[in-house]
Amino acid sequence: PESMLALNQAFERLGRVDPRLLQVAEMRAVLGMEVPEVARALQVSEPTVKRDWQRAKAFLHAELLAGRSG
Repeated sequence: PESMLALNQAFERLGRVDPRLLQVAEMRAVLGMEVPEVARALQVSEPTVKRDWQRAKAFLHAELLAGRSG
């Protein structure tokens, strides 16, 4: 339960920083959508989705690590 709360909070912070990164993260991690599906849904290119997904993962990872140590 604590880890789910921490993940939810990290997703909320990501959405405040960059709403599109949140959309990409939700579509990829929660819904299990593939890159082409996300690109079509958001009307962006596949390379953009790939970059956004990398940024979102890095942000969430950093947030979760900071939460453990803070």
